[in-house]
Amino acid sequence: MKRFAIVLAICMLLPLNAFALQPMSEDSMDQITGQAGVSIAVDDIKLYQNIGYLSYTDANGTNGTAGTVSISNLYMMVNINAITSLDANGLPFSPGRAAQGAYAATATPTTPYFDFTNTAGNNPYTAATETSYFTAKALTIDVGIMPVLSAGMSNNYGGATVNVAGVQIGLPTVEIHQTALTFDVTVSSTGAANSGQAFGTISIGANTMAVLDGTVEIAPHN
Repeated sequence: MKRFAIVLAICMLLPLNAFALQPMSEDSMDQITGQAGVSIAVDDIKLYQNIGYLSYTDANGTNGTAGTVSISNLYMMVNINAITSLDANGLPFSPGRAAQGAYAATATPTTPYFDFTNTAGNNPYTAATETSYFTAKALTIDVGIMPVLSAGMSNNYGGATVNVAGVQIGLPTVEIHQTALTFDVTVSSTGAANSGQAFGTISIGANTMAVLDGTVEIAPHN
């Protein structure tokens, strides 16, 4: 998942090249009050990953003979689906491919065990007493003053107001679901009677991560 997170972060940054800002004259700038950001929808993405082997070799071993422990035949499928609303039970809903993950709910079907809402305030679509609700969010890219980095820098400078400019990436509401995977663990050491034998197969069940809210700020530093 760490490798996948890195790939996703890189994909998020790719559109910056396509939407690069062009220099403007002072006359042109006088006609503009602000630069709009970019919204990108992310849905129905399917990624397959296979790792042929991953090995650790001890060059000296326990008696001067090299030994290796290997992980092989690791494969998985990752699905990324947009979450656009919550269903009648308060659980994430995807408009294209159905939500793949298992979301915990209490014994009462209409009350989810976890709160999947991501916005505070009165919900105009339900009872007036509702204090929070779900807002579908696209991946957004905006350039300007970074609130978190600015606050942190202001603290570091003894409370003086310091503004930090950069790129703010708003995370989309998506479900990231990884299928169950298995891999074999083997040991090899030249001259050993059990060289090449397997410890066995390790299995990891499917896991799901739902991104409901959040931003990433990126800025150059001195």
